[in-house]
Amino acid sequence: YRRSMDNIGIDFDLSSLTKGLDDLGKLVIDAILKGLFLSGEQLRADSVMIVPFDKGFNGGLAGSGSVQTPEDEGGGIHSVTLGFNMPYAARMHEDMSLKIKQTNTVAGQTRQQKYVEKPGKENAEKYGSIIHEQIASALT
Repeated sequence: YRRSMDNIGIDFDLSSLTKGLDDLGKLVIDAILKGLFLSGEQLRADSVMIVPFDKGFNGGLAGSGSVQTPEDEGGGIHSVTLGFNMPYAARMHEDMSLKIKQTNTVAGQTRQQKYVEKPGKENAEKYGSIIHEQIASALT
């Protein structure tokens, strides 16, 4: 409350509110980045279920999958990179002339090309839900 000769006013100190909003913003961004990484890990796991076998499950292509920590691309865009680190990984993913059709008896799925792209497209909502869950968890 403030009073001068001709006026009466109310002052409100917003400094603690703006600091709280800054802290909340950081909390939400951290949750989004964690969710982005966890979504990448889930996509990697989904991809491993259909990646072609070459040298067994833990060796070769299936065992070479990894997810990088999310990176700031600028302009508010953050991305996570998922990849399989074998010299032939890109060819196995892209070359449809290979006609790979192996059965994954454990998962009941067919191992095939497009082993990252296919689950990525089919499960986009699931990956978004993982990010949403991290935000909701951070806010409770």
